[in-house]
Amino acid sequence: MKKFNKVVLITSMITVGAMSIIGSASEITKKIEAYINPGIKVTLDGEKQIFTDEDGKILQPIMYEGRTYLPVRNIAELTEMNVVWDQNTKTIILEHKDVDKAIGKIKLKENPTTGYTWKYDIKDKDIIQVISDNYEQGELPEGAKSIVGEGGTHTWVIKGLKEGVTTIKFSKQREWEGDSSVVEAKEFIVTVLSDLQVRIEENKKVYTGGNKYFDETTGFYKITGSVKSIRQGKNGMIAMVEGEGQYKQIKFNIGEKTKVVTMEGDQLSLNDIKEGTRLEVFYGPKMTRSLPPIATAEKVVVQDTICKTGEVKNISTTKKGTSIQVSVLKNSIIYHIAENTEIVDAFGKKLSIKDIKEGTKIKAYSGLAMTMSLPPQTTAKKIVIIK
Repeated sequence: MKKFNKVVLITSMITVGAMSIIGSASEITKKIEAYINPGIKVTLDGEKQIFTDEDGKILQPIMYEGRTYLPVRNIAELTEMNVVWDQNTKTIILEHKDVDKAIGKIKLKENPTTGYTWKYDIKDKDIIQVISDNYEQGELPEGAKSIVGEGGTHTWVIKGLKEGVTTIKFSKQREWEGDSSVVEAKEFIVTVLSDLQVRIEENKKVYTGGNKYFDETTGFYKITGSVKSIRQGKNGMIAMVEGEGQYKQIKFNIGEKTKVVTMEGDQLSLNDIKEGTRLEVFYGPKMTRSLPPIATAEKVVVQDTICKTGEVKNISTTKKGTSIQVSVLKNSIIYHIAENTEIVDAFGKKLSIKDIKEGTKIKAYSGLAMTMSLPPQTTAKKIVIIK
């Protein structure tokens, strides 16, 4: 009596269609005992066939309740059929290779762990059909199931149904937020020839931003608002910004690599960001799925601070404090030095009012508000002594 190796399998009840094998809606799963029988041989036109998996490992026939089961992919290849596995619908799609001409593929990068996924819409559903919709995770570190921000590739297999030209539009969005969350859009022109061959071409004229909170120039998303709270973090500061953006509130990590500037592009420091500061924050797509979400600020534009470069023409001291008159181009501005006015050199070293002399070249930072007098007056937030 021949001895067979016993195996334990977990199987799902399946139904067989004309062109596919589909897991049932209820997916009734049960545990069975089956046997590997290496004694069973398979031949095609008298030639012995050996089945292997993608790694070259030999696959033996399996016996269960008097029936012999063979790997579907190997059998399909022997009969010159294509095999496509649709992970989303748990469907094995079998098609004769002569239908390849009626198939096209669209592949897009996707990061579903961030909440953003691609949705599609076909203009003429009688011309083309999506027969497979499958996402494959990119390579992850050993033991990791998913990493926020690390995605993979989403592939759609398009089949031609009749001759014609149509379009298929894709939008990247958070499903639970609807169209208002679209951050990117793509459109493809699909041509089906008389023999049902499929030709796919991306329409480059389509605006790909898809969202007013996405800045095409920098490639970052943005929020405009004010700092509601701020605290020190391990590598800088953590600021809660509330305003107009993808979310009403976003918590930002702002560190040394974050570029902090005025609206004119003048360099600022982290110390120039305080509670109540009006700003615009630019950030990448990686963020937590918490509420409010947490992201890393790539660039911060402080909107309530302006910078003027000039030379000190006059210094006056009264009971109210010290004021300096600075020549800026053909005009001048009087800056009042307050107790909280920061005075530093070009390298950020702290200095005092005593280091400011007539003829000293400085950069003066202040708020937007100035008096209507001539010359106008304002309070200096920060003075940088250039030389």
